[in-house]
Amino acid sequence: MITVSAVGFSYIKAASFTWVREPGTIVDIVKRGIQYDRQWLVVGENNMFVAQRQGSLPLPQPLAKIAGKVLAPLGLGIEVRSMCQVMCHELGDDLVVWAPGMGAIKIPLAGIEGPEERVQVWRDNKLSARDQGPEAAEFFTQFLSRERPGKYRFMRMTASCQRVSKAGSAKLGFHDAFPFMAMSEASLENLNALLQAKGVPPVPMDNFRPNFVLSGLDAYEEDHLARIRINGVVFEGKTLCSRCSVICTNQETGERRKEPLTTLASYRRGERLGLNDSNSNKVFVGRNFDHKNTGFIKVGDEITVELLD
Repeated sequence: MITVSAVGFSYIKAASFTWVREPGTIVDIVKRGIQYDRQWLVVGENNMFVAQRQGSLPLPQPLAKIAGKVLAPLGLGIEVRSMCQVMCHELGDDLVVWAPGMGAIKIPLAGIEGPEERVQVWRDNKLSARDQGPEAAEFFTQFLSRERPGKYRFMRMTASCQRVSKAGSAKLGFHDAFPFMAMSEASLENLNALLQAKGVPPVPMDNFRPNFVLSGLDAYEEDHLARIRINGVVFEGKTLCSRCSVICTNQETGERRKEPLTTLASYRRGERLGLNDSNSNKVFVGRNFDHKNTGFIKVGDEITVELLD
């Protein structure tokens, strides 16, 4: 039997992940994905989004690093690894936000009303959001400036913002490209066995930040999920999920190492998975999904699976 063993999401793009693991816990699936998933983001100069990593350019190193600073308006984002240490939880009608060495602040879940502004996530520079006030701006400016000095603001996506997934068949918030990503427990177990054989410490599921953790699959069997149904909500499999340096970032400390990306690159590159062109050299773990309808799911729900031909 294949089940959902955990559900994960991030209120704020690039911030710490919130895990729902208690069996029977209800998770609402709304038009933009999991309720409140990536509905907020932090921006810096020119309303550019902040992330745990910067985007890449198709240039050889170290030229790409130099060009990245010059061509930042193309949508490479602002890299601040300590975003992973920003934590959140719901308390009544508020979102409580805190970080190491910082006092907690409260932001209304419904958002603070104000003029609409345009913010940028990757190359999408026409996303509508509202500033969530000076207290939040001061919080993020003070905390993130420890790593990267600057002025930061906290923004919430407006109800009118219409953003579609990379496949164009679902709505999403400030996600990278799709509203959902799923990964199996077996895939992580397989990877950690390889790491331990090399004398490398295992990595937690936190590093991969999936929305659905699936049990009952073989390692990497999620590659072949064409469609899944969970409690009446239908999710369509789209692309495999290409992985970046975030999976090498300790989600508690922000420290970054070469693993597990180095090990994964030895057997999970696109060329080994039958992918070509621009995907041949990328590393893939997990599968992205769009949703076809809304509803709710529960941790522990059984999944009906349709495999690719």
